[in-house]
Amino acid sequence: PAGIPAGAVTVTSGALDAIERVLREHTRAGDRVLVEDPTLPAFLDVIASLGLTPQPCAIDDEGLTPDAFERALSSHTTAVIVTPRPQNPAGAAISTRRAADLKRLLHRRSHVVLIEVDPVGPVSGVPMVTLSDPPPEHWVSVKSTSKFLGPDLRVAVVAGDEVTIARIERRQALGVRWVSHLLQRLTLTLWSDPSSGRRFARAADVYAQRRQALIDA
Repeated sequence: PAGIPAGAVTVTSGALDAIERVLREHTRAGDRVLVEDPTLPAFLDVIASLGLTPQPCAIDDEGLTPDAFERALSSHTTAVIVTPRPQNPAGAAISTRRAADLKRLLHRRSHVVLIEVDPVGPVSGVPMVTLSDPPPEHWVSVKSTSKFLGPDLRVAVVAGDEVTIARIERRQALGVRWVSHLLQRLTLTLWSDPSSGRRFARAADVYAQRRQALIDA
């Protein structure tokens, strides 16, 4: 995916499926997972279902604040869930300057797994700024298609380090086996259609206006 460093790629049944699978492979009950404060309630539900503890981190218009991020990265914090653009529910988007500060702090803690979630993608109305370039030891960048192609697709593209992606695929093979190839082909067709690109551009303008109105309010 654009803006993401080279790595392995797989497909999951939506963003929450990807997050749960990554946390299962890299955490144990009682571990802390850093989340934006406020955050999407579904993230908290996934964390609780795995016996993990959410570690709140303050945000502003540019995303996670460095001072709060540094304090929240305790020795018991094993994963970070971050939404680079636009954050739900606050509408924040990580700036290039903010990303540089956060990456410096993150790379001091090699045991922490980075989980980036891009839920709105090409209709977000905000440029993508990643914390995974250069990538930490373990990381994933989750590109959901539900918001701009349709929620019933339940398809997310997941890029990440080879170890993490291999673990996700190995666990998939024991359960759901794979994400429907019919859904994957439909996703590719819709995403690459020129007429979809024009609709994405119009939607991005609307999202940008609404996001700014939310921040101003």
